[in-house]
Amino acid sequence: MLEVTQQPRHYQLTWAGWRLEFSWQTDRWQHQLWRAKGREWTPAITSVEGTSEQPWPGSPAFQNVYYEQIDPDIGEVQLLGQSGKNHYSGAIRCDSRQQVIDFDLAVRIQAHPAGPLLLSTYDVLPPLGRDAPEQGWELTIEPLAAQPLLVTQWDVSTLPQKSTFSLRMPDLTGVKIEKQRTTLRWKYQWRLKPVA
Repeated sequence: MLEVTQQPRHYQLTWAGWRLEFSWQTDRWQHQLWRAKGREWTPAITSVEGTSEQPWPGSPAFQNVYYEQIDPDIGEVQLLGQSGKNHYSGAIRCDSRQQVIDFDLAVRIQAHPAGPLLLSTYDVLPPLGRDAPEQGWELTIEPLAAQPLLVTQWDVSTLPQKSTFSLRMPDLTGVKIEKQRTTLRWKYQWRLKPVA
């Protein structure tokens, strides 16, 4: 069952062993996954946010957030935002019963980026299960077939140190960009092993 706390600049979804937080950072929302270790909470994954000077930030720039409770075990955070001329939208659904967090994100663009487009970037913080393998967890990625992503599937519990993980769109040079009409969409999922 999800325990939800909502404040003007902070949303917190907590369930057995895990906590998903959304917090306001300067001019956009950042999300962070925490893991319970005894009575303490340890950050596991943190979204790497850009700045207002970046037209192509490494993660979606979200300024508006809305929370919807689907049922006692499922909640969804809906987000909207803008960076430069790019408009972002997204839905992040947390299912505490299935231990999954699904991301369905999109950006409407008006021009080509200079190279491969960074879509979502995270700092992954160790140790994630090295001290107690039965308490480890894994991150699986589910890209949309229609818009291939440059992604990797790996078990982050084996990471020896802090690492940065990015989902990138391949070079869009051959893609026709229609003003105000070209939308890129990407989906991925965090599947969590239960914390013993």
